[in-house]
Order: sequence, then structure tokens, then C-alpha cells
Amino acid sequence: MVIWLLGTTNDFSKSLGISNNPADISNHIEEYEETEVDVGKFNHFFFNYVASIGVFSKASYSTKTDMKNKFGRIAYLCLGVKELFFHEAYHLKLLTKSNIIEDDFIYGSVSNSKYVGGFGIFKKEKIDLADGEFEAIFVKKPKHIFQTLKLAIKVTTGHLQDKNVYYFKTSELKIESQKETMWSIDGECSGKVKDVEILNLPKKMNYLVLKKKKEEN
Repeated sequence: MVIWLLGTTNDFSKSLGISNNPADISNHIEEYEETEVDVGKFNHFFFNYVASIGVFSKASYSTKTDMKNKFGRIAYLCLGVKELFFHEAYHLKLLTKSNIIEDDFIYGSVSNSKYVGGFGIFKKEKIDLADGEFEAIFVKKPKHIFQTLKLAIKVTTGHLQDKNVYYFKTSELKIESQKETMWSIDGECSGKVKDVEILNLPKKMNYLVLKKKKEEN
């Protein structure tokens, strides 16, 4: 069975080098081979590539379908920019095997992808989709709107070295929150949750990937 990974921004398929046109695979199947990829577990949910909270996260599931189909990433971007001016901060405690971080955040994501929300956030990093680890980004609450805009531009363009940005790799992460919050799981609403446990399940899914793309990765 072949599953087509198609959507508005196609983050995960772009990360794997999979064409958005099913005919490309059907007509050139000999150029593809299977590759193993990690899967994520978010409490009792499973996800392909990202779990996120905060600004820009809500846009993935609250943007109207017709707007997403018509304008693609621009629809997400417009709603995300609007959220920047009315953003909510989340007080979270992040627990990994080796560290504890507690702060107020306006954005957080745990992902296994080169792209998130259509942005090449990890274009400056070497991302391995089968290394048993996630890339985690949590952005602290800024002091003013101008700092918020600056941080948004830096993170979405792949500049993750900032005193207000926590960026780390982890195979498992527990997140404790003071209240129930909404998360985006692969672009879909998780429902309200309070405490979260995210686990990496190494090489649990196989995908057909262009041989040359696999070699480049």
C-alpha cells in the first residue's frame, strides 16, 4: 500500500523528497526505494512529524479549508502574523533525560522534519529523520511586540541561536503546564491537554523515497 503525503504545505513530504504528484511515483517506481523514518507519540496520539503549541500553531487547524486550498502557506502566514499581536504565553516546565527548563513561552514545537509550517526552520541544521531524536524549539515570551517580530523572523528563517530560543534534540520530553492548552498535531487540533509526554519511536514507518534524494540526505 502506498500512502500519498499531500497537504497545504507538504512539510513532511518535502523533507523526505517525495513528489506532490502521485504520477511521478507511479511512472518511475524503479527510481524509488523504501526508507525507515521515526514516528512520534504524543500522549495517546501518534504523529508523523510535528507537535506544536503557541503562535502559528493554531493557524494550521483554524484556517478555513477553502483559504488553505486557495492561498496555501500565505493563509497560514496571515493568521500567524495576526496571532503575534495577540499572542498568549504558556508557562511550561520541560523535562528531558538530562535537563529541566521552566519558563514562559509563546511558541514550542517538537518535530522530525526539515520544514515546519512551510518554513525551512532547520535549513542550517543537519536533520536525520531516522536518528531516534526530535528537534525541539521553545521560544520565550518577549518583552515587547518588536522583539516578538524579530524572534518570529529569526526562527522562521532558520536562525535558532538566540538567548530567547531553546533549541535541543531529545528522544523523549515531558511537558508540565499550569493549565489545559491546545496543541497542533501534524496540523490538527489535539483537544485540550495539560501535561504531555512526547516519545520518539525509532524507524517505525517506511516510505518510498527517490534514491538520489535519500543519498543526498
